[in-house]
Amino acid sequence: MKRAISFFVVISLLITMFFGNVFTVQSSFVTPIAVMIEENTFSSSNTTGDSGTTLLWSKGTTDIESGAIRFTSTLRQAGSVVKRNQVKLTDGFSTYFKMYFSSNADGIAFLLYKADEPELGDYGGALGYADADADDGVEKAIGDSIVVEFDTWNNYEGLDGQSWESNWSNHVGIMFEGNAKHSTQSDSGDAISLSAGLQGNYIHAWVDYDGSVITVTYGTSATRSEGTTLTRTIQAGDNVPLAGDDVYIGFTSSTGDNVTTHKLLKWYFMDTYVSGGLSNVAGSYTQAASTINVVPNKSVNPATVDITVKDNAGNTITDQNISIYIDGTVIPGSFNTGAGTYSYTVPLSLSAGAHTVRAVAEGGASNVANFEIQEYTISLNSPTVTSGTYKFESLSITPVNSMISVVSIKTDVAGASGNTITLPETTPGGAPIVVNDLNNLSKTITFASSQSATDVQAYLRDISFTAPSTGNQSVTITVDGNETTGVNSVSSITSYLHEDGTIHYYAYVPSSLSFVDAYNAAKQMTFMGMKGYLVTITSPDENDILTDISTAEAWSGGLRGVNSSGTRVNDALSITSSDISYQTGSVYYWTSGPEAGLIYFNGKTHTDATVNPSGGKLVSSAFYTQFPTFVNTQTNSYGYPWLKFSSVYLDWEPNNSSNLENTMQVNFKGATEYYKWNDIPYTEERAYFVEFGGYSDSGTDSIKNNVVSDPGNPDSRLTTSATSTNDFTPPSYTITFDSAGGSAVSSITQQAGTSVTAPTAPTKEGYTFNGWSPALPATMPSSSNTHTAQWTINQYTITFDSAGGSAVSAITQNYGTSVTAPTAPTKEGYTFNGWSPALPLTMPAASGTYTAQWTINQYTITFDTDGGSSVAAITQNYGTAVTAPDAPTKEGYTFNGWSPALPPAMPAASGTYTAQWTINQYTITFDSAGGSAVSAITQNYGT
Repeated sequence: MKRAISFFVVISLLITMFFGNVFTVQSSFVTPIAVMIEENTFSSSNTTGDSGTTLLWSKGTTDIESGAIRFTSTLRQAGSVVKRNQVKLTDGFSTYFKMYFSSNADGIAFLLYKADEPELGDYGGALGYADADADDGVEKAIGDSIVVEFDTWNNYEGLDGQSWESNWSNHVGIMFEGNAKHSTQSDSGDAISLSAGLQGNYIHAWVDYDGSVITVTYGTSATRSEGTTLTRTIQAGDNVPLAGDDVYIGFTSSTGDNVTTHKLLKWYFMDTYVSGGLSNVAGSYTQAASTINVVPNKSVNPATVDITVKDNAGNTITDQNISIYIDGTVIPGSFNTGAGTYSYTVPLSLSAGAHTVRAVAEGGASNVANFEIQEYTISLNSPTVTSGTYKFESLSITPVNSMISVVSIKTDVAGASGNTITLPETTPGGAPIVVNDLNNLSKTITFASSQSATDVQAYLRDISFTAPSTGNQSVTITVDGNETTGVNSVSSITSYLHEDGTIHYYAYVPSSLSFVDAYNAAKQMTFMGMKGYLVTITSPDENDILTDISTAEAWSGGLRGVNSSGTRVNDALSITSSDISYQTGSVYYWTSGPEAGLIYFNGKTHTDATVNPSGGKLVSSAFYTQFPTFVNTQTNSYGYPWLKFSSVYLDWEPNNSSNLENTMQVNFKGATEYYKWNDIPYTEERAYFVEFGGYSDSGTDSIKNNVVSDPGNPDSRLTTSATSTNDFTPPSYTITFDSAGGSAVSSITQQAGTSVTAPTAPTKEGYTFNGWSPALPATMPSSSNTHTAQWTINQYTITFDSAGGSAVSAITQNYGTSVTAPTAPTKEGYTFNGWSPALPLTMPAASGTYTAQWTINQYTITFDTDGGSSVAAITQNYGTAVTAPDAPTKEGYTFNGWSPALPPAMPAASGTYTAQWTINQYTITFDSAGGSAVSAITQNYGT
């Protein structure tokens, strides 16, 4: 339901902040303000929608009616209006506005909030800044906000278990973070009821912030002093956009199911605090800048940022004080747009990465621009080597979104064969300009257009380098994102670490031009951001590298010519023939580059070829610290390389032939084989040398560093180089020998590809060496390996010498195998007593004869005397002579030898020998003693 509002209320809210004091501008202070819209002067010239560029930006159902902002006109609408450009709050603020409510429901809210662009919340009780339905999954509340709401309707809808503005109807509240609820003081802030009678009235309101207190005052009267104060303390952690923040400022409004017209008729806003509030008297203020343009000259590594302040009609406002912030930090100092645009120089000290620059005009107009600081880096990393060539396949360039226009590739020594540097078949961006030096040790690739680091990285990774046959080779790759113009594919380019401590680049352009045309062409060339100029030569090394990249004599930047007033050329952007057609008659000087105006030779000719010629002489500060002695030889270079054509004529250069020669060509090769300098007329046509670099803030003892014309603007952060040095001396590898139990063989360590001499074969007991596995290579391979000896086991024979015994068969078998003893031999009269040497258990590593060992046997001859007298037995060695014993005796018998017969030597067996007896016959004779004869009886004994 709707309720009338019958009285006015003034609300003051005390806020404790956690930042320093802000300065105070007294109420008498009159200055342009950020928003100054007088009553009923809203129009399309100051308020437009999304596609507009005016001071104010309207959204939703907002329209203009009779010079007023009308937010709503019917049911369920929501509209807003904000200042199109954000305001940076640094010193508090003060605002005044006049509103109109035709009826109840739902109200108007003034708010400040941080956002990327203006936002609009729900209609109804959300007042266009809150979220009326937290359950729909769509977040509509304007967060990071401070809101002063003038609410004309009591909403009881439940929201997340809390009452929506419970017990409050018409009221004013100060809300945070898009929260429209007033259920408790802690989560919603204080609110105060509005009197009936608000509807249908014009309401004046002031909101002021002095750095610690926000005061809200409103009423139907234009007098601010009538009101009531309400305070609320901001707790630590409250997310409120005030100190130092860039915020949108403006209003939202909405209706629900009742029809109410909400209007904004007048609005002032100042980005500083005014004690006592802003005056609401028309004409008290002027409109400050409506917009402020912030334009870096480049999105990457800008040198400057142009800042222009505009009025509501888009016209430039001059003489405007501005504040400048880099990444949110104010830049100390005073800045003024003067006649129209202030060009701010971006500090070179900014770190790589994304940055913002914000400019704030008086009155609070603020705008921001984004830019990026890039600092190129390149890493070559380890190369991938394949059969004498290699690539940097893990090369990397950062940042990946950088843009590269030139790549320089340089090697210090040539490859073993073919091209030292081989470029890929395709180039990002199409056909490039590729410049080679004469010895094919460097290439400079200028892309058809700047290419991304990602594409250039892939391109560089595919470049193939041919390694030398031995030794080190260094590769230096430079990538550059600066401007390069005028360098063509017929030029030769090289670089040199100049005595001024910087890298200079030199181009030899074979196209023949007059001196004037060559001078002007050189001045139009740019290489990696450096402007070109005809070469100036300040050291012997610098002179020598010109010879390395050229095929013929060429213009340098030296001459004697001046204009009709005697004025020398001093690094002019361009010249005509009238600038040099008159001769000085006395000195040669450099016309361009950092040495412009520097005299390097006193005199116009050499008139004598003796020591210390009486003609012109060199100026020491312009070239060598010390000069070699000037002698009369063709090989002399004494400072600058002025040389004779022959030893016959005194034809030293310069000689000003026909009084027409006033311009210096270098690298001239006359009748001698020596490169020299020579004076010729400026109208002749020659190739020319262009030098890039050398312009710097301070010179050295011998370098003038005289910057007269545009030296270019190379950004060192957009140039980066990396060098990789790799040793291609064939690596040494080791062949290790595993003798597999044989004698040790020393390893062989030598370079890959060199001849391998087989070592002396190892030996191994019982084996025959049968080579190496794997087979020993003829040359050292590119890896270390172990080769294992191969052995064939030997067979050996044990031969037996039985030493008179029975024969024993020889044994033939593998070395080390078990040897089985043969059956022992036999030998008559002997006992076998083994072999000598002793028979081994396993086959030894050599054949041998083993001799049987015998122990002679003793045998016993035993005598059986067969009843005769005993005979002692004979025991003695086999084969020894046997001496017959004394014959035994036996009664009645005659000994008749032994049976068997006694051997002359001891037989191989013991035996018994039996005595042989012949029985004796005996006769018995009878003596008859006279008796009759008795016949004798003869018969065997014992019979």
